[in-house]
Amino acid sequence: MGRQFPLAVAERRLKLCVMPADECWELWLCERGRRLKLAGTVAMDEAIQSWRLGADAVAALRQKVIDQVQRGETDIPRAGPEAGGFTCPARCDWS
Repeated sequence: MGRQFPLAVAERRLKLCVMPADECWELWLCERGRRLKLAGTVAMDEAIQSWRLGADAVAALRQKVIDQVQRGETDIPRAGPEAGGFTCPARCDWS
């Protein structure tokens, strides 16, 4: 399972999910088992280089996205079949 971070915004239960993709990590805002918005990406090379320097590029981007969402700087689409979006992978935990 990828890393998931709960995020409560305006009575909504969101998660910021970190998922592997082609040569990068993707950070998705998710709700009720639906991926709503790609919030950012970190290239694998960048993640490895920052780790070698004692930092975590994925964690830094995660915190930036969380801060932007909580300040209302990021528009978050609504979940549901009418909203479109992708279904979260089976490894996501929405229990």
